[in-house]
Amino acid sequence: MTFRSTPASLPHAAITALIALFVGVVAASGCTEPSGYVGAGVAADGVSAADGGVGDGGVGADGAGATDSGGGVDAGAGSDTGAAPVTGKERDPACTDGKYTEVLPTGKESIQALIAAYSSDDTMTFITGVLAVRYPLGKTLVEGAIANAKQHCVDTFLPQSQRGSASAVLSRMGVIVHECGHFFDLYAKGKGFGESHYQFNQTVSFTCSGGGNQGSKPTFARSLITGDKWGDANKACASFGDKGCDSYAPIYLNGDPTDAKFESGDQGFNMLMEEVVQYINSLAEAVAFHDQIKGSTSARDGILTFLWYMERYLQMARLKYPASYKVILEDACWRNTVLTAWGRAWLYLNATEGDPKLTIKGAMLLKNAREPELMAEIQLLRDAHGCK
Repeated sequence: MTFRSTPASLPHAAITALIALFVGVVAASGCTEPSGYVGAGVAADGVSAADGGVGDGGVGADGAGATDSGGGVDAGAGSDTGAAPVTGKERDPACTDGKYTEVLPTGKESIQALIAAYSSDDTMTFITGVLAVRYPLGKTLVEGAIANAKQHCVDTFLPQSQRGSASAVLSRMGVIVHECGHFFDLYAKGKGFGESHYQFNQTVSFTCSGGGNQGSKPTFARSLITGDKWGDANKACASFGDKGCDSYAPIYLNGDPTDAKFESGDQGFNMLMEEVVQYINSLAEAVAFHDQIKGSTSARDGILTFLWYMERYLQMARLKYPASYKVILEDACWRNTVLTAWGRAWLYLNATEGDPKLTIKGAMLLKNAREPELMAEIQLLRDAHGCK
């Protein structure tokens, strides 16, 4: 089943400008993935271009796409200003999030023959080969992005200087999957103007409309969540190496939506969800190539942070922006997207909890994402979706 609004063509010039901004943020940041770290991994700062962190700041296309993973009951959106009921559940087996399932990567399939045969003259064969063995969805995202997008995502995010060996390419596999995932969604076939596409696995995707913060501005800028009580307690880090602060906020929650300058934080709910989807892929890639990890990575940290952002956005929408909340709560496509992302994320997070290779600021971020008052926002979506 697919939810759609009336499609129209998204002008190529607009997409090109957004991608150019996206790539420009990466270049301007000066952040690079430390040698010896694989995939979604970064150094002790907890975020870098390797996480898709810096680079994602500029993909500002408003629109989303989706294939429904389960029906939902349309319910009216409320403008309730009271507190949401507290819940302790992460995945509800009676709802879309708990019903979502997939076979997790084992990371045990041998890729030694592919490593031995590696040639820097044929990097793509190696990338698609190891992904086919360890993380087939990653192969789908890479190949689909290259086939449909005007920019070559691997060429954009795998510089020649990091193609000298198989291990060098493997150290960038997380950023390749993450960033090509963005390109895959942004250029999804059949996606119309004002729509956003989210690919969760080979068969489950969603294409939703009306979630952006450009044009008609149906949802508010995600940077505004920095003004809630949770942001006050978790200030943005002044530098990436700082402890006890939010390493991702300077990249994703920056800017002022009232000024004329477009920045990452000016993006609306649709692009917040796009980051949620790709940070799940970052963790999945790290699980698939776990044996290649040296040191500790932020594979869990990215998705935990963005689940927290998603919860906070829903709470702020409910309490302060009822028109935005109505867009999300009344549309079965958006409810399916949020609940499926929540379910897939916790499928991987629960399976990897306690793995020291996959987190840097894990304890703080896990506590944030599991905050009962914020998790109650997910329950409100379940209720609107007809899950009782």
